[in-house]
Amino acid sequence: MRNFIDKLILFNSDKMGGGDPGLGSKMMRGFLKMLTKQEAKPRTLFFLGDSVKLLVHGSPVLEFLEQLLQEGVEVLACRAALEWYALEDELAVGKISSTGMLLKRMAELEVIHV
Repeated sequence: MRNFIDKLILFNSDKMGGGDPGLGSKMMRGFLKMLTKQEAKPRTLFFLGDSVKLLVHGSPVLEFLEQLLQEGVEVLACRAALEWYALEDELAVGKISSTGMLLKRMAELEVIHV
């Protein structure tokens, strides 16, 4: 059975799927909640674009991201996206990272796009 070990999950939105934004938010919350329940966790979560909004104070998924971080999952936020949305000072979980680090992780790990 395949698992998430040696995987990079790349997020580019704060929602999952298309259509209704409320449903997309609910699906993202469910995805991250279920990810915390996986025995084998991914090595890295990298958040680009709108997805950096999931990492800030008040995010509805902070509890799951904090749990994943505590369980050894690397949580990285795109510096350019945080700057674009003026959220650098609002980061509640994870570390600010660069495109260079993303490229390094992409070379090391299998990438899964969400």
